[in-house]
Amino acid sequence: QCINFYQVIFLAGVKMAFHMDTCKRIGFALANNSFLLTCVDSTIEFAHGLVASRLSKCDARFEMNCETCRWLGWKAVCDVFIRTKRFRTFYDAASDHFKKLVIGERQRKTRLALVQRALRELNPKRLLDEKES
Repeated sequence: QCINFYQVIFLAGVKMAFHMDTCKRIGFALANNSFLLTCVDSTIEFAHGLVASRLSKCDARFEMNCETCRWLGWKAVCDVFIRTKRFRTFYDAASDHFKKLVIGERQRKTRLALVQRALRELNPKRLLDEKES
């Protein structure tokens, strides 16, 4: 579940970067980091609620709490935007937000191992045209 959740939010981040890159109002997007941070936070919360709701309807258990989802979601967003040089100010803001999420060292190591596995499966270089970043 952790890998799938991370990958879903990573893909949402890729889509967000694409829209920020192609949006005619790019100046608005880049100048409003707090708005974008709120959108990311809302997306993570919505995804957590949706997955939990859907799994409960089919008698499956969702084993991740909101804290875990927030950590994985913000890690995914940071992992997208660190690869896009065009949005460095947003990456800095997202990274600052992510650093405020406190977890234990053991949990951090476990989650980072899951993130590495998820990234290998996603192949971010293919998803984000890093040659143009």
